[in-house]
Amino acid sequence: MSIHFTSVDQSDRQVPYNLRQSGETPVEMLIFTRVRKSPYWHLSVEAGCWRATIYNRIYHPFGYVKPENGGPMVEYDAIKNHVTMWDVAVERQIMVKGPDSESFVDYVITRDATEIKPMSAKYVVLCNNKGGVLNDPVLLRISKDEFWFSLADSDVGMYLQGVNHDNRFDVEVEEIDVCPIQIQGPKSLALMKDLVGGQVDLEKLPFYGLAEAKIGGRVCIISRTGFSGESGFEIYLYNATLHAEDLWYAVLEAGKKHQLMVTAPPHCRRIQAGILSWGQDMDNQHNPFQCNLGYQVSHSGRGKWDKQGDYIGKKVLEKIRSDLREGKKPYKLQLVGLKMGGKPIEDFADLVTGSPRTVLFIVASFLVFSSFNLKDFKLDASSDSLVLETDDDLKYYREISADYSSSDFLIVIFEPKKDLFSKEVISQVRSMVDSFTNIEGVNSVLSYLDAPLLFLVRS
Repeated sequence: MSIHFTSVDQSDRQVPYNLRQSGETPVEMLIFTRVRKSPYWHLSVEAGCWRATIYNRIYHPFGYVKPENGGPMVEYDAIKNHVTMWDVAVERQIMVKGPDSESFVDYVITRDATEIKPMSAKYVVLCNNKGGVLNDPVLLRISKDEFWFSLADSDVGMYLQGVNHDNRFDVEVEEIDVCPIQIQGPKSLALMKDLVGGQVDLEKLPFYGLAEAKIGGRVCIISRTGFSGESGFEIYLYNATLHAEDLWYAVLEAGKKHQLMVTAPPHCRRIQAGILSWGQDMDNQHNPFQCNLGYQVSHSGRGKWDKQGDYIGKKVLEKIRSDLREGKKPYKLQLVGLKMGGKPIEDFADLVTGSPRTVLFIVASFLVFSSFNLKDFKLDASSDSLVLETDDDLKYYREISADYSSSDFLIVIFEPKKDLFSKEVISQVRSMVDSFTNIEGVNSVLSYLDAPLLFLVRS
């Protein structure tokens, strides 16, 4: 049986991060009513969607261009140079409406809701009583007494209903039939102008500004927001279950002259832009300070952090901020940026099962260097690889590998470069490759690229 092994101190967490996201998934996903299809799902399939994930218990299109045709990098090129449309109906819209809507929203978010004007939006954070981040949605204020939470991937709709279980606030908390699409890329403004005509002066619409307009004859809310770091908009369609096709086809038709492409949200681009994704970069066991969201704590306006109203998690979060100011860090894990060498990471989970590139870079950075502490190996700065340059290197590798059961590991072998290795060392490495292929329980031996690399991956 494999043992979860990591040298990373995760004592902050009740449930540790699974740093070993490994194993093939050669399965078919069954369709149940508890996971629903969005009003745009059939349109996404019509546009070429061939793979999906699940987000907020909705099927989320996550690939249109297949690897043999260039894969996500074709979609990446479209958002960098042209304009893209995404089905993001997975961003469930939770409406809070009623006389106490502002007070209720102010109680559940860390920043000051009273500073959010009607027909504007803000990026916000909701925390639990321990300061853990429950969700980081875009919050739209439609009117004085109506807000929409455009959710990240967690069940905050039910959470908000639970917060008001005693009807302390005079509000209605419900999911509504409003589903967004995103229009992202440098040509997004030109496309949106064609769609709305003279209804809205989009050039004057500020970032996080809202406007109402008809597109394809249907009423929508437009926001100048997005998940890409590029110029972009979101279109929130009322009664989306009925009118999805009207909006979708209107965008497709107007987009022809702008080289519009239907794509998945490009996570490679949002990572470049430093945009976080709940459930991947942080979760309810991280506080905002651990994931560079400390500025959201008691934020009350430009350059001000003195929110007067009480909110869930306030006491804990303000104590953390006070500790940090005094030079004390009351947690172990901190989200940081990471630069990696080698060839670019060009795909998602497909590389975990079909090609080793993603797994290799991540594991080389975190598991091998941290868990096994191979301090005697040299790091090739050009490829971020463990380089076996001498017989002593190979001997050391054999010593550390002997301490672990071979059935617990996937052995990954890179073909050595001739100018770095003696013929004797190359011969020994290749003998090891042959021997590992005969050990029961070892997943596989992979040979890829031309970088000199040999290391272990937990199976």
